[in-house]
Amino acid sequence: MNAKFSVKAAETLTLVFLLFFTGFIICSCEKDESPEDGNENIVIPSAPVGGLWEGSNISFYVSDDGSRITGVNSPLENNRSVGMIISVNSTSSGVSAVKTYIYADIIIKDDSTFEYEDDNIVLQGKFTSSDTAGRLNKADGSVSYSGEVNRGSGSDPTLLIEGSLSWNACPSLSLSYLTISSGDLSPVFSSSVYNYTANVGYNISNITITPIAYNPQATIFIDSVLCNSGNSSQSICLDVGENTIPIEVKAPDGTTKSYTIRITRVAANAALSALTMSTGQLEPEFSGAGTAYTATVNYDVSGITVTPTSVDPGATITVNSVPCASGSPSQSISLNVGENNILIKVTGPDESVNEYLVVVTRRGNAYLSDLAVSSGTLTPTFSKNVMSYEATVENSIESITVTPEAEDDNATIYVNSVLCTSGNPSQTISLDEGENHITIEVIAQDGTTNDYVLHVTRTPAVIPERLVLISITDGGSNYWHVQFSQNIKGLKVGVYYTITFDAYASQNVTIMCDINQGGGSYQQVLNAAGISPFFHITTSKTTFSEAVISTIADEGNGVSALQFNLGLQGAYDIYIDNVSVTADGEEQINNGDFSLPITTGWNILYLEGTGAATVSIIEP
Repeated sequence: MNAKFSVKAAETLTLVFLLFFTGFIICSCEKDESPEDGNENIVIPSAPVGGLWEGSNISFYVSDDGSRITGVNSPLENNRSVGMIISVNSTSSGVSAVKTYIYADIIIKDDSTFEYEDDNIVLQGKFTSSDTAGRLNKADGSVSYSGEVNRGSGSDPTLLIEGSLSWNACPSLSLSYLTISSGDLSPVFSSSVYNYTANVGYNISNITITPIAYNPQATIFIDSVLCNSGNSSQSICLDVGENTIPIEVKAPDGTTKSYTIRITRVAANAALSALTMSTGQLEPEFSGAGTAYTATVNYDVSGITVTPTSVDPGATITVNSVPCASGSPSQSISLNVGENNILIKVTGPDESVNEYLVVVTRRGNAYLSDLAVSSGTLTPTFSKNVMSYEATVENSIESITVTPEAEDDNATIYVNSVLCTSGNPSQTISLDEGENHITIEVIAQDGTTNDYVLHVTRTPAVIPERLVLISITDGGSNYWHVQFSQNIKGLKVGVYYTITFDAYASQNVTIMCDINQGGGSYQQVLNAAGISPFFHITTSKTTFSEAVISTIADEGNGVSALQFNLGLQGAYDIYIDNVSVTADGEEQINNGDFSLPITTGWNILYLEGTGAATVSIIEP
């Protein structure tokens, strides 16, 4: 049994499929000789003029599960027959309701349009065990048709499919490529975009265009002049301003498609679009309207370049009579101290001229080469470009001199507004305690100035502390036999007391220090709270501190007192200072630093038994 699948394009092509599911499928059209493996060739007639052209594809696929497991994709070429073989592995017998797909894809490149005599193709299938009808439907994308039928169970089924597809193809008239000899097309070329613009300089007076057509049978006319596909067009003259160039692509049947390029040739221009300097800033900021500028650079800048950019790429530029490429730095231009003229000359393609003048002022040398101080050390280390320094001296240094040295012998130096000879010490400068500011002004010959500032800190004088010295010649037989104290009023329960003092002795000793309750019971605040009132004094000055919430209070009219009980240690000297007692943060005693006479706040020594001692103030 056989199946027919016919296609029409200017003339009818008849393709015959003969499908066997016993091991392979043979597809044939106008049979050629069979190959040795038993498969037959499909011979596809040449594409007719006006129908398919070179590069078009026709493909056939066969599948048992919807995926293309075999197939041939062969390009058609004019006046040439193409043979194709399609085969598929045999399907095992005894399988029921297996779908078999047959594809016939016709793939046309570019944007060809098709008119179909019939959008659907009916497939008729005949099987050993059942008859079923299927339908081929047009798919999206490429022109594609596929159909499916259910194949019943049984061995060696034979399928007959026949149908026809007809089309009337219109060959593509699009360009596949388009370029111009100068300038860039905007937008970038695309075969489906038909209008473009481009800009060229005044120096471009002629242009050529190179097109390539998709359809080799098409003819191309550029500005009404025939142009072979892939070749440059005739030279087209460009006027200043917009030039419209039409491009016509024409099929053999007279059908046309048009592209348009509008090329703008700018007028001759001798202006700059940009001007920059390697160092410094133009004043005013560059604009196309201005031709006179100034700039100032430091003394360290001994040379400079300028970068001029012309509006017209055909213009020529010189900088101080030396040619300079547009958009590139000029030659290095040496700068003298003072004003330096830089002349930029722009000559347009039409010989028009514009001149730009930049006056660059190089400042004079107002730098120091060295700076020294008679006392202290400069921080950071001196560098001529660093304008601020610090130094610290002891309190004993009451004055200072600075020695500045100018880099330029013609510069003038003032230290705190007093003239100073370069390399020599300045006048003597008195120093107050704390920070002192010294200004060194350097004036170059052209009036350029630099100010160096020195911050000198004189440390404050150290005032030694006043101490109380208690010299004990006999400590008696108990701690309280030598007692030093100060009264405290208002001892209360629940108040947070803190006792602090500094002390050292001529030998290691143990003393008692506590707040003694007044009124007869003589209870002690620390002791009552379970805190030891004993302090171990060494020969090194030490700060002692204890804090407690009081559990006792004054009794009757009694007056409590902070007591240092110093007896029982034999003969020794003890030094006490910075005594403090606070109640909830408020100070409770006077003259704890002994800055006032000893009788201010403090009680005279209390001695009992054989205790003997004297008290005195050690002045700083």
